[in-house]
Amino acid sequence: LDANGHACAAIPSTHLLESSNVAHSAFLSLATNGALRLGLSSASLEEVPVDSLIRGILGMQQQDSGAFAIHFGSDDIFRGIEFYPGEAMLAMMDTYELSLSTKHVVSTDTQEAILAAMNKAFLFYSNYYRQGNVEEHYTSFFANWQVQSFARLFDVLRAQEKSSLSFEVANYIFELCNAVISSRPWRDLLKGRWNHLSTVEIACGLEALAEGTRVATVQESNSAQVYWQIMERPVSFLSAVQNQVPSGASAGSGGLGHALKMSEQRLDVTGHAVNALIKLYKVHQDLLVEHAANLAVPPDCDQKR
Repeated sequence: LDANGHACAAIPSTHLLESSNVAHSAFLSLATNGALRLGLSSASLEEVPVDSLIRGILGMQQQDSGAFAIHFGSDDIFRGIEFYPGEAMLAMMDTYELSLSTKHVVSTDTQEAILAAMNKAFLFYSNYYRQGNVEEHYTSFFANWQVQSFARLFDVLRAQEKSSLSFEVANYIFELCNAVISSRPWRDLLKGRWNHLSTVEIACGLEALAEGTRVATVQESNSAQVYWQIMERPVSFLSAVQNQVPSGASAGSGGLGHALKMSEQRLDVTGHAVNALIKLYKVHQDLLVEHAANLAVPPDCDQKR
């Protein structure tokens, strides 16, 4: 139990064969949320106590700084900061979003605690990034999870008409997206130098840019047009990687591997790529449907990709 008497949970390290951390709780929560949305298991909340898992993550936040300790049983906030806190915050916001339409996912107290924690975390992680603490080779990964998390917070703040804070969050999102575009792998991507590129780095960057494009469109920011103008290159690159495995291969086809010249297929790489492409497709479709005045218009593109 936490200090307020709420049940907290974490996956035991003995089940994981490694030290349990907030990312483990995050992905179990995200998977359960997905199952609930799809109606795959009406008993999911009994089998996986999402409220307790989220409370476990919330209990890892340092009250003075707003940062999340990463491994249960430790107060270290830095080892894995490029990945794990962002993944945990995404799970928190995804759970919050689901709880608005699905009863008993989390309590009202947990809903409120999530938003309070996210507001505090925004101050820490935006300052951490702006102080130059993220090395360039981690840019796409850090930006991916941070943008996905804080784009959800942006949506909530905008709905609550908290324009000042939502503007600050949007600016942080644009900073991260711009950093992705200006990173060395993405500069090479845009110049057509593909042979040495890491697929997951491009896919993760595209996940961030897809969310950043959506936020920029809502904000009526010029950044939306900037992002749309470069989207053809990452989409073409991911398609080329996918095509390395011929249709009808004995191991199956459709997955993506680490690089352009590798005919392997990896679940993690494929997951990032598919998520990025679905996000981008949805943003494009929403714009076509809305025909919103004064918003950035997406360029013509081959949606069959």
